[in-house]
Amino acid sequence: MPHAKRILLIEDHDDTRMVMTLLLQGAGFDVAAYGRCKPAEVHLVACDINIAVLDVRMPERCGDDFGKELRTRCPQTMIVFITGEAEIEPLKTAVPDCFVLRKPVQVNTLLKLLDCFHSDTGDASPMDDTVGDQAGPGAM
Repeated sequence: MPHAKRILLIEDHDDTRMVMTLLLQGAGFDVAAYGRCKPAEVHLVACDINIAVLDVRMPERCGDDFGKELRTRCPQTMIVFITGEAEIEPLKTAVPDCFVLRKPVQVNTLLKLLDCFHSDTGDASPMDDTVGDQAGPGAM
């Protein structure tokens, strides 16, 4: 059996982070979960994750800023933003080839999206169409 896909989860709400971690682990993912971006910055250097699931608005450094740096340093990492914001096009434009899910996140939609990642092609491999009208690729 191949190695589990490594997911970086950054979510500042403890209860949401804990539930998402358990759900992702239950689906077979290896999850590194953080409440802030700062302690997760080691992954920017190591590029040791396959998928990043990032909350957008957080205290200190925001997930969109972290995602921009991650896209530059680790271009094969699939980036999925989670946000409650109404306007998502600027986010998709700022971080090419990202995906955006609006809160509240539908677990089945998230798992379907994450299942599309293939390590040999990175972020280019996820589906071209929207997933349940909730996630779609950003501009190339």
